[in-house]
Amino acid sequence: MRKTLNRFLLISLVTALFLMPACADESSSDGSDTATGSAKTGQLSLTLSSTVPPGSGGDGTGDLYITLVSDCDQLEQPEAFVFGHIESDVTVPESGAELVLSFENIAPGEHGLVVFLDDVTNASADSPAPGKGDMVGFEGFGPRCVPASIVAGEKSSVVYEFNLVLLFDLP
Repeated sequence: MRKTLNRFLLISLVTALFLMPACADESSSDGSDTATGSAKTGQLSLTLSSTVPPGSGGDGTGDLYITLVSDCDQLEQPEAFVFGHIESDVTVPESGAELVLSFENIAPGEHGLVVFLDDVTNASADSPAPGKGDMVGFEGFGPRCVPASIVAGEKSSVVYEFNLVLLFDLP
């Protein structure tokens, strides 16, 4: 159980490090190189769903923390980080409904996606870890990491399902 908690904390720390503004490069907003016109990045369409209602003290609305890693088996490695984003004021749909969010300029490759909703507003960019009452995806004994295949110049779709409300704060 301790390894699972450490995994969430490390993912959160790495996300915080990479949420800082990046330097501008020579590519256009659609991810294509302005000099050659070739697409270098892809897009991600994230569909959220939930099989659990919000927990005590939560209403299913909060900041959504999204992390994309290069390999689900390497969640604890900072070099595995590919993309991080905080989407403000997201309401997780009730069971049976879906919410779709889109992101651009994602590095192509086979990645893994980990997401949590800060339903009780106790996380921040400096400390982006889920806590008691937050909605998460869990699988086995750790965070759910959904495969995401990003192709340059194309939009890839991924579904992420929340299936647990944390019953305790992470250490």
